[in-house]
Amino acid sequence: MTQYIKQASISGRIGSGIGKGLAEQIPKEIDRERLASGLKQFAENAKEMSPIQQGAYLAGIPGAAQNPQLLQTMGELAKYEAKAKGFGKQQASPITRYPGFENEGSASKQSESQIPSTTKPETQANVLAGLKFLTEPEKDVEAAKRFNANPQRWGNNPEDARQAVDRDEAIKQQNYQQQKDLLETQNLTQKTTTEGLRNHSNNLSVKVPANVYSKLEDKAIELTKPISEGGKGYTSQQALKEIGKELDEISREYSDVKSLGGIGVLGRRADKTLSAFSKAQKEFEKRDDTRNLADYLVSTANISYPLSYSVAEPVHKTPELNRELKTLASLPHLGTAGSSREKMIEETLKASPKIGKVMKDASPLAIAYELAKKNYDPSTFIDWLEKNQYDKLTGRQIEQLGKPVNEIGSLNDWWLQGWSGIGE
Repeated sequence: MTQYIKQASISGRIGSGIGKGLAEQIPKEIDRERLASGLKQFAENAKEMSPIQQGAYLAGIPGAAQNPQLLQTMGELAKYEAKAKGFGKQQASPITRYPGFENEGSASKQSESQIPSTTKPETQANVLAGLKFLTEPEKDVEAAKRFNANPQRWGNNPEDARQAVDRDEAIKQQNYQQQKDLLETQNLTQKTTTEGLRNHSNNLSVKVPANVYSKLEDKAIELTKPISEGGKGYTSQQALKEIGKELDEISREYSDVKSLGGIGVLGRRADKTLSAFSKAQKEFEKRDDTRNLADYLVSTANISYPLSYSVAEPVHKTPELNRELKTLASLPHLGTAGSSREKMIEETLKASPKIGKVMKDASPLAIAYELAKKNYDPSTFIDWLEKNQYDKLTGRQIEQLGKPVNEIGSLNDWWLQGWSGIGE
């Protein structure tokens, strides 16, 4: 017998499906709600938990164990927040004093912008001789001074201040070595230059006064200095070539002067002698060497100091003085009618104050020579200067006051005056 099974109605099948779906969905919704609630509470309380407490709390949240990725993510977020929290606390209390040097106050005078210079020519050797490098403890002291003076300048990080001190010391040591090498090279060049100039002078039998030679030697050394230090950067050979030539020329000038005085004047025309004197005066004046010219004329031409200075530093170089001397009337020769030593002294004392007002830096001995030509007393004038105008004279003028003055001159003075007309 065939059995028939009665089919359920469509409404019954739908109702059965809905009921089954709800039975599965409702527990899931409840789990998600519990998970969300647990995570919310974790977020609110995690700030006060340690990392271990955070891990335990997350593991106990319903549904969290079935979501390992979620647990990892929340844990990482908690760590970042803790770091941020710690950083915030650190920023709220920055370091304001250098550790171990809390009492170090103002910044040191030697800061990054005040590292001693070793390139200035006038101080290079002195700087190298006195330059001092900091020891490690001294570096800490220096860093403390810089940091404590302005912590914000170093971002509240003492290590930055210490590193700045290390950099400055490294730069200072590098500059020191560079300048030391440069100075040693210069010293070697200068030594070679001075020795070469001395050999050149000896080989050619150059004859110049010691003070003139010394100036030329200094000039040669200056030429070998770097351009940055005011020199020309010459090699030793270049300096020797230039200064050696100048030395030869000066030596010849001194030789020419030697022949100007003495009996040799008898073989020359007067205008030639006068021209030679004038030429020598100009050459020596160019290099400010007139004092040597006067002394050389005394020692080699055997003439008096007044005459030699009248050649080396003639009064016509001071126009106002020259005019005053020309206004003086010539006195009678001593021993002639109306002339006496007392009269010469009296007239010289009258003229001296007028001359003193306009003499400026002119040679006292050259003035004395011009006074003697008009029969005034040169020694009286020199004495008047020493007593009345000493504090107004230059060093060179004061030096001349101590030179011997002979009213009648020397035999060679007479020859020069008689044959060249220099005394007219």
